[in-house]
Amino acid sequence: MGISKAGFVREKPTLAQVLIQLSPFYWQGDASWKWNTKVPLWTGSGEMEAFCELFFDNLATLLGVTGSAVSHVGYGLIAAGFRAPPAAYNTQIAIEWEKMYYEWHIPACGIALVFGNVWFAWLATRLATKENRLDVTAQPYGMNTTVIFITIYAMTLPALELAQKKYNIWSGMSPEELAANPPSQAEYVIQARKAAEYGWKVSVSVNFIIGLFEVLGFFLGDLIRWALPTAAVYVPLAGVGFTWLAFSPMISIAKEPIMCFLPFIIVVTGFFGNVRYPVYGKITFPIALMAIGFSTIFGWAGGCKHDTTLDIKYSNPCTFADEFTSVASFYNGVNPSNGMAYETCQGTDGNRAKIAWDTFAFKGDIFGGFGKGIGGLSESALMSDWAAPAILFGMIGFLGTMTCVESAEAAGDKYPMAEVMIVDGLGTMIGAIFGGMFGTSVYIGHPVHKALGAKIGYSLLNGVAFLFLLSSGMFAWLYNVIPGCANGAILVFVGLLLSRQAFEESPPRHYPCLLLGLMPFICNLMQLESKGNHSVNMGVQMMAPAGGVVFG
Repeated sequence: MGISKAGFVREKPTLAQVLIQLSPFYWQGDASWKWNTKVPLWTGSGEMEAFCELFFDNLATLLGVTGSAVSHVGYGLIAAGFRAPPAAYNTQIAIEWEKMYYEWHIPACGIALVFGNVWFAWLATRLATKENRLDVTAQPYGMNTTVIFITIYAMTLPALELAQKKYNIWSGMSPEELAANPPSQAEYVIQARKAAEYGWKVSVSVNFIIGLFEVLGFFLGDLIRWALPTAAVYVPLAGVGFTWLAFSPMISIAKEPIMCFLPFIIVVTGFFGNVRYPVYGKITFPIALMAIGFSTIFGWAGGCKHDTTLDIKYSNPCTFADEFTSVASFYNGVNPSNGMAYETCQGTDGNRAKIAWDTFAFKGDIFGGFGKGIGGLSESALMSDWAAPAILFGMIGFLGTMTCVESAEAAGDKYPMAEVMIVDGLGTMIGAIFGGMFGTSVYIGHPVHKALGAKIGYSLLNGVAFLFLLSSGMFAWLYNVIPGCANGAILVFVGLLLSRQAFEESPPRHYPCLLLGLMPFICNLMQLESKGNHSVNMGVQMMAPAGGVVFG
């Protein structure tokens, strides 16, 4: 399956030509702004494959960052036993944080996604009109994976830790004083709510600034692309693709092979080997949907259940001392409410799924954060600490958008850099206004959808599907129904394909540059996984303190 013409070389314009193209209206020229209805809305199985790939790609990101934001940051780090007492206050912060995440933040992501998906479908029809052809593919649009993971640990976690101390009115009391005069649950809820809302406001405000930076910097995209060699533009794509989209999910797949390996093989043979599973005539079963289905079936059939009593010994990567933990605790984590290990892994626990449905599905304060989060922009004390890093993270997203436009052009669809950047930023800002903490962006993977023969229908359907899913309150339940590695196989495929494209579109003499560019991303993964005592990826965890040497 070819994604583009190998050896594609972009014709380098003169600086004068680049300066003329900086206007967001230059690309449009005299072409019509109307929706070109001649562009096919649906092309059959290829469109369906593209929709499933984009939908589950975005879903994988949302499920992954939910695990980081709610399970790891909230219940794992903020409610950790090493925090200053009272423990009930710390746990309540995690509870309030989870509510804001699902009721305020997640629905806002649905608004941002439908905005971007519809816009880029419209842009594809305008490209068809401009170039008088119908073989166009809409730029995929989704969650800004790279920036999200960075901001969770670099901005959200520090903000919650600061708020935890700021609103802990019992911090000076000894355990004996707390026992003699225990605070009421209502007092815990009030203070915890303030702390969680502070962390949420910081995250939303940072998200808004990131979007604003991309809108205001739209004119820089073509200038940077003109000045830099192709390999330099592709390094972010290859780094994110190989490290975060391919290698990171592969860890989860390798950890639970009974549940995850067959879906992985289905994805690899289906997309790389072009193996199809006919249903009727030319209709084939979507590869991504089949992989998700098998993983979910195996998981709920007990594929990742682990013994809660059998102990295993491992070497602590920080102290190098021998420690013991149950097999279930090692693989599945610990329930923060009772300190007991989960018997089965995330996404296959019926009790957790039922609680999520009863708590969030079609109920709660949906869109309750509209307009509240960006109020943090007016708080000078709050923004003085977080505005500068937000601009840096905006630059990372900015470079990612450039790479995606370059990738689409290599596949045959030349989209306007300035407009794409403006729309990316607007989508992120709209999400922030509605209460969203995560940015959205034109998505890596356009060549994949182009090769599948997709046009614009997959993009429109993706936006509508996520608007319903994320604003209905069902996402919390879905997080507890689909195993994490179910989406991981799809991400591995996308990551490897994007890494391959980086080499195909760069001259051989720049290959060392691409390989060198992968290393900071790998180091970043090692650093994040080695921080915090609640990571269970012990093999990865050992790489940082051991200087990169894996031992067990």
